[in-house]
Amino acid sequence: MSHYTTLLRWPVEQCEQRATSKLASGQQFHAETYTRLGLADYPIFNEAYRTTLNDKIIRKYYFREIGLETLEQFRWYMRSKMFEIMPYYNQMYESELKAAGIDPFVEIDIARTESWDVAGTRDDTTKATHASTTDVATTADSTGKETTADNAKVDGSTSNTGKADTTTSDNGTTGNRNVFQDTPMSLLDNSSAPTVHGLDYATNVTYDDGTSANTGEEHNTTSGSTTNTQTTVTNGTTDTVKKDTGTSKTGVSANDQGTLDSDTTERGTRTGTEKGRNQNMADLLAKWRSTFVNIDAMILDDLAELFMGVY
Repeated sequence: MSHYTTLLRWPVEQCEQRATSKLASGQQFHAETYTRLGLADYPIFNEAYRTTLNDKIIRKYYFREIGLETLEQFRWYMRSKMFEIMPYYNQMYESELKAAGIDPFVEIDIARTESWDVAGTRDDTTKATHASTTDVATTADSTGKETTADNAKVDGSTSNTGKADTTTSDNGTTGNRNVFQDTPMSLLDNSSAPTVHGLDYATNVTYDDGTSANTGEEHNTTSGSTTNTQTTVTNGTTDTVKKDTGTSKTGVSANDQGTLDSDTTERGTRTGTEKGRNQNMADLLAKWRSTFVNIDAMILDDLAELFMGVY
């Protein structure tokens, strides 16, 4: 119920009852209503978005009383206000569209493009002549005669005579004693008697004495005689006659000529991209969220001065 002026709903409902135009898909109010409220021709970044923004304005203040005495005054100030604020907000809308393709986690994005076009021409001509002649004549005569005569005679005589006499003589004497005593404490050696035989107080004594003599003779006689005779006779004669004659002639002649024409063209393009970041992803995400704005809500807040503050 209106107390001071009129609710926005009343002119909206009147226009909607008389409207004959068709509503577009998603549109809630007719074009006649937009014109009645001064929302038909203000500048906007995309004409297709006009119905969306107008419907939000009407729904926001549908049950609010207008802040002017008459509806015509309200229409005038609404249109003027939209022409004032929309150029600024249009730039914000456009910046949002440009930011839609930005990766918030990429701080470095460098694109490089290299192009080259090289053209060259080369002409070469070569000519060469070569000639050579060689004459060689050779003559050789040789005559030889060789005579050989060899006489050799070898006489040899050897005589050997030998005689050997050998005489051997061997004489020997042996003496052995075997003594046995039952009483070891008794005296055996008698220093006054000769060695071996001067034994007293022995139980048994056995003596073995002997003498041997050997004599031998050996006589050897050797004699021999050897005679060798060898005679060699060699006679030879060799006659040699040789004659060599030769002639050679060599000639070489050559002509070389060549032409080289070449055209070189090289064209190319190389592209490269470098992406990266200098901060961690959490910090970049926080900074990205701080840039979020609700442009539609900012416009609605700016229009609050056109309505009564008591509701």
